[in-house]
Amino acid sequence: MDETPSAWPFPGKCGRCAQSLQARRQQSSRMPALRLTCIVTFVAERRTKGWVAMSPAVTALTTVLAVLAGSAATYLVGKLTDRDRFARELKVRWDQRRLDACLSYVSAAKLTGTVAIQIQQGRIDGASEADVAASLQQLGEAEGRRAEAFEALPLLADGDTIEAAHDLNRATWQLTEAARRGMELDEQAWHGKADNWVTALNNFHSAARAGLNVPGRFSRRDVAALVISRPERAAA
Repeated sequence: MDETPSAWPFPGKCGRCAQSLQARRQQSSRMPALRLTCIVTFVAERRTKGWVAMSPAVTALTTVLAVLAGSAATYLVGKLTDRDRFARELKVRWDQRRLDACLSYVSAAKLTGTVAIQIQQGRIDGASEADVAASLQQLGEAEGRRAEAFEALPLLADGDTIEAAHDLNRATWQLTEAARRGMELDEQAWHGKADNWVTALNNFHSAARAGLNVPGRFSRRDVAALVISRPERAAA
């Protein structure tokens, strides 16, 4: 047996024992790596087998979720579209009703003031009592139409339009009261009432246009549009 120290990897041992001990140590040093490799391989195989087994279920679930998501999106878009369309149609309907209410009222107020002015002008021109009485009857009918048409405005119009209608009512009452009672008014006092009425009429038109979002510039009328006219312009 060769027990040369240079051939011994481990001093104090014989060569065969040293080789056996070295082999066991190398094998022991490789065991953790082998064990880790086996564990990783086992886990990978289990995951692979589990994924292959769950693939149809996952595919079916994904398809169901996609269908549900598409249906929900379609329903939501349709609901929003229908709501927007309904809101637009409702706005158009209410705008049309507001327009009709304003037209009905301002037409009645214009007729009432015009008849009152005609009565006053007839008295100035020396009209007969029969003609004045017929005009007063027409004035009463026009006043009734104006009062009835006004009731729709507080339900449909905006606040500025309603306030302008109240001002027009007061100005119209001043004309109708003077015409009904046959008040002796000088020209300046009468034209003052007429100017107030025209101004209130202009203000109502302006407020109604703003409430209805009517584009364009509003041209205010003057006293030349009245039956009793004069060269000067009405107060703005």
